[in-house]
This record gives sequence, C-alpha cells and structure tokens, in this order.
Amino acid sequence: WFVSALFPSFSQLICCGSELQQDGLAAWDCELCEEVLYVPWCLAFLGDNPMQSELASHVGMTGKHFCRVCMVKKNTSKASVSQEAEEAFLRDFLTSGTPRSRTTTVDALYRQWECITSGAPSNISSVVTEYGVKDKHFADFTDKLAREISKLKERNTAQRRPGTHGLKDLIEQVLDGKEVEDLFNPIFAIKGVHGIAFVM
Repeated sequence: WFVSALFPSFSQLICCGSELQQDGLAAWDCELCEEVLYVPWCLAFLGDNPMQSELASHVGMTGKHFCRVCMVKKNTSKASVSQEAEEAFLRDFLTSGTPRSRTTTVDALYRQWECITSGAPSNISSVVTEYGVKDKHFADFTDKLAREISKLKERNTAQRRPGTHGLKDLIEQVLDGKEVEDLFNPIFAIKGVHGIAFVM
C-alpha cells in the first residue's frame, strides 16, 4: 500500500544481513582447504552528521534534543538569560545526559503511532519535538497515512458519521498483516544493533 522511497535498498540489505547472521554463509576457504562459515556482524555505520541522525532516527542538530547520543536539551527560551543561567546551561550541556537507546527511541516511535491510531496525526510533531526522535522511514508512512485519515474524516463529516469511523479498517489495510515495527527504521532489525551507539 505504502512504499517508502527513503530506505528501499537499505531494507533489502538489512534483510539479507539478518538472514546471514542467523544462517551464515558457507564458502570454501582456499587457504584452509576446507569449508568455512561466514557470519557478518555490524560494528558501525559511518557517515556525516545528517546521515548519522537519519540512521539513528534522530531529529537532527537543529532540534530541541540536538544530541543523537544523549537526551541533552537546548535552552529554547527567547528571554534574555542571566549570566548564572547561562553558566548553569553550559554546565548541563557539558555533562553527559541520559543516554539514548533503542528502547527509548522505539517507545517514542510508538507514541507517534498512537497519534495515528487515535486519529490525530497532527500531534506527531509535538511528540517528535518532545523526544527528539524523527524516523524518516516511519515518517514517510505516517505522512501518507495522515493524508488518508484527513480524507476519511472529510467523508465521515459529509456522511454525518464520527470522524474516526473506519479508521481501524484503514490502518489494518495499511499494515497489510505487518507489525508496526516493520514500518520503523530498518536499522532496528539488525541483531545486536540499537541504532544509536553504532552510528559514527
């Protein structure tokens, strides 16, 4: 129903890598003169800051939670700040914040999904801001689904039905038997990788 344009080849790579991690790849080793089993492990994903934020499902350096490694938060107050407040902010900034993890990132994505299932996809942006989690792979689906929910609400209004009438059926049609996590960043499917500590 919906196909993300952002990660199609990456999703295929993850799928193949996951199969290889599970089953391995038998090959002949000409040095050892025997069959060996190759099992790949991901050590790191390299890239520039914008790509790393995308791989980590992070909102980016311009977000309220600008660090993709921890939950440090920038001061968004527009009022003039005293010297003491600036020093306190700087101390907080230079102290490691609560580390991000796969669990907290996926929890934030599920909160975004709850906005969809409640029929209020416009609330996703506030969840993105609150947690600093923006999964471009997932956002591709939620944006398209938000447009479909808007059309559904218009039809329901025209037919004098509750706005969310038929929402569950629409969501089931979109999922098409998949789990919600299948819509998330494919990097989370890699065994042993939580998507945050492996981006460099």
